[in-house]
Amino acid sequence: MQLECCSKCKCLNCTRNCGFDSCKRCTKGSRIYSCDHTKTNVSLENRTLNLLNEDTNEDDIYYVLAIIQTLKMDTRYIVIKNSRTKEKYILYYYPGISEDSYAEITKEEDFNFAASTYDSLGID
Repeated sequence: MQLECCSKCKCLNCTRNCGFDSCKRCTKGSRIYSCDHTKTNVSLENRTLNLLNEDTNEDDIYYVLAIIQTLKMDTRYIVIKNSRTKEKYILYYYPGISEDSYAEITKEEDFNFAASTYDSLGID
């Protein structure tokens, strides 16, 4: 499965030296779907997250739809969808060595940028 994802990855035949994470942050089932080589790249993901629902105090399962990385703002966003309610969310994404962390987006322009970038892909 991963080789199939790699064969569809935009980085496979790219010879540019860019500052994106690309293969460094690749997880099983993911691939770079869109990259402009200078500002933004988007990886499509095939994994789930268990995140605490603060309303019910129980874990909910979320599908990871995409990770958006910007070089200019040095920021990452994660687009997720609740497996039960099908609601989508966009969060700041901070990859870590042993554990990743996420935060609510508080700046309207950040949210609008991430949402419009994801919407422009025309998927889902």
